[in-house]
Amino acid sequence: SACDATIDIVFVIDSSGSIIDVDFQKTIEFMVQMVNGLPISSNKIRIGALQFNTFPYVQFYLNAFHDKSDLISAIRAIRRSSGGTQTDTALLKADQELFNPARGMRDQSSKVLILVTDGASNNRQATIQAAEVVKSHGITLFAIGVGGAILFELNSVATTPICTHVFTLQDFSQMDTILNEIQGRACRGMYTYLLGKQHFNNHKSFVIATEIVVDFRMCQAITN
Repeated sequence: SACDATIDIVFVIDSSGSIIDVDFQKTIEFMVQMVNGLPISSNKIRIGALQFNTFPYVQFYLNAFHDKSDLISAIRAIRRSSGGTQTDTALLKADQELFNPARGMRDQSSKVLILVTDGASNNRQATIQAAEVVKSHGITLFAIGVGGAILFELNSVATTPICTHVFTLQDFSQMDTILNEIQGRACRGMYTYLLGKQHFNNHKSFVIATEIVVDFRMCQAITN
């Protein structure tokens, strides 16, 4: 695979009352497709998952599955609950409990959180503050908005530049259109944290840093 990085990826998925079962299943299928395209193993990419509504529920930790088929079975076994949209508590739980060395997070890994939500959180300011905590720990945050998602909130929680970390979809059936984009970003754009620790030789660091700068300039050209 072209994606040859050490990455810890946590999915944080919305299961609030406004999401019907068929759309929740499309979210699950999106996760399966992403996992299918990534090198899952104990020393490459690890996956954790949490669903949330009024409360956050850990589905599995980063050290739970190192075999792709077992991981996909675990994803397909997720059953939705229902309730409000407490995105802030979900983000903090992911930060504290899933991105945790005792639960399989690796010190040298790039860290990625993929938030999938269909609408505004119950407490926007708390959500933005929680996202700042997550990002301050070197975690790159993608925000995927579906249905009636509030763009302002997505832009406020995601890692910058937002044009490469925020995706909005008209409905869940379009999720596969961003699959390749997220896979590419999760395998290339996540090196910011590692660059600071100089875990790459100078040439590779330069290439990665250049790509990030180019991405940012393209974003500015598009959004300005």
